[in-house]
Amino acid sequence: GESDLVLIGERPQPAVVPAPVRPAVISNPSWSRQPSVEFPERAMSRGIESGRVSLNCLVNPNGSVSDCNVTSETPTGAGFGQAALAGARRARISPRTVDGAAVGARVNFNITFRVPE
Repeated sequence: GESDLVLIGERPQPAVVPAPVRPAVISNPSWSRQPSVEFPERAMSRGIESGRVSLNCLVNPNGSVSDCNVTSETPTGAGFGQAALAGARRARISPRTVDGAAVGARVNFNITFRVPE
């Protein structure tokens, strides 16, 4: 008689679950230390009472930001962009916001300036 050939298949490999895609841009950072900004002297001397700056910054794993660029500044030429950049250097984003982001993620945020009372 013919012998039955019994083949033992290999175990199916577990499906490779793709790692969740980490965002390259952090859209809603929660700040552990908000940017602290000083109202620019130049704006004050011109009687400008408010300004708005949009920044795009690189977020470091510890939550600090660096390599910031001003993406918009209103009004221009009154020193708001420089003041926002200086303030952003002191800011910290909460690490739990940073953990889920890709290394080298960037963050966009706006800073609104109001003249101190």
